[in-house]
Amino acid sequence: LNVFITFPGHTRGNVIKEGFYAVAEFPKVIGAVDCSQIPIKTPSGPNEVDFVNRKSFHSINVQVLMTLSLT
Repeated sequence: LNVFITFPGHTRGNVIKEGFYAVAEFPKVIGAVDCSQIPIKTPSGPNEVDFVNRKSFHSINVQVLMTLSLT
């Protein structure tokens, strides 16, 4: 988990919020969410084509969201 998901524990929340605002003018943001294509074995059946991604391999799209409370 710590290899793929990291939080800037050494940086205060207000500094992170200011950085997001400076880049994209998003107020009160301290993180972003992204998705990953996880490769899978080729499924059998009529829906096999539904699992082919834009790079032409079979995968599922996984999105993880974690919340962090700044108190």
